[in-house]
Amino acid sequence: MSHDFEGSIAVRGGFIEVHMQSRSLDDSGADRWCTWAREAVPAFVRRHSLSRRQDGFLAAREVNFSSNTLGDHGMTAVLRLLYGLKIGVN
Repeated sequence: MSHDFEGSIAVRGGFIEVHMQSRSLDDSGADRWCTWAREAVPAFVRRHSLSRRQDGFLAAREVNFSSNTLGDHGMTAVLRLLYGLKIGVN
């Protein structure tokens, strides 16, 4: 499962980016990404020594899930995960 999502997160200019556009994701695909990202994103942040703001949040330059078929369930899962990981969009 993780090989499907490797490369979906990147760093540019000291900010994290999430590139999940045009991956034919539906709600179950979003759930799979969330399961993977729950551990992969914190490890990525540590590996790249990304700094959090004083409120504990990490600012993302871009979070892109466009051109998929996410419904309410999938998008809610993604947003809850990002909030739980304390990642906001700059």
